[in-house]
Amino acid sequence: MKLLVTTDFSVNSKGAIRFALTLAKQSKQIELTIYHAVRFMKPTRWTDNFFKAYKHEETERLIADLKKFVHGTIGQSKSKFAKIDFVIDSVISTEEGLITYSQKNKMDFICIATQGAGTLRKVMGTHTSYIVSHSKIPVLVIPSHYRSKPLKKLIYLSDFENVKKELEKVYKFSSDIKSGLDVLHYSSMVLDRNKFERNKEVFKAKEYKNILR
Repeated sequence: MKLLVTTDFSVNSKGAIRFALTLAKQSKQIELTIYHAVRFMKPTRWTDNFFKAYKHEETERLIADLKKFVHGTIGQSKSKFAKIDFVIDSVISTEEGLITYSQKNKMDFICIATQGAGTLRKVMGTHTSYIVSHSKIPVLVIPSHYRSKPLKKLIYLSDFENVKKELEKVYKFSSDIKSGLDVLHYSSMVLDRNKFERNKEVFKAKEYKNILR
């Protein structure tokens, strides 16, 4: 499983890193990429070569800071990960840069920490809500105050409009970390019983027999 965790070096972002550690403890298949986006501005008086050297030097410094930040968060548990990559990405838009990087590098999941309460933007913030709305890669949104503990059961909420493709991702995720999985259906309109029964057929597949629905 290729997991991209984004951080802005804030205390709040540590929740996503701790969650990645939880997954690593439950699966030996985790390949972790710690991602930080930054925009380098080129002063008009700088030459291209000087700016290139500056970007390289700043990137190396930020990677060192990133390693220190992550290792300070997970401590000796860093050995739990089969592989950790540290990426400093030079972008114009943080959200677009993150989405582009995750797709280009074929990530399985994006993991981001958030805080707040209320509507979607208040719960996730404009940064996270944009990524959730626009990313083709599944996004794991983790409370900033999250503390590591075993994941014993996942609950997945679906409108059953595309349940087969959804289950392929969700079931693989739960299988990789060896957790239980419950699937709940919701509908904002009157339930179409015939359509609902047709969609339920997917659960008869052998690999989904242990799902509670």
